[in-house]
Amino acid sequence: MKLYQSIGPNPFVVKMFIAEKGLDVPREEVDIRGGKNRESDYLSINPRGQSPALVTDGGTLISEI
Repeated sequence: MKLYQSIGPNPFVVKMFIAEKGLDVPREEVDIRGGKNRESDYLSINPRGQSPALVTDGGTLISEI
């Protein structure tokens, strides 16, 4: 699993849930202020460009909290 996160209330909720469950999930910061969530590298992971985005080990994308 990998969590793509940024600033804001929705990524915060996901980070808190992961912490409460005691999970160790690799994370990557996405600079939404700099527009990185609208660049092709991130859009190939999450076509909607939203954050947070969780990609499971099976490749499933979960992008809404």
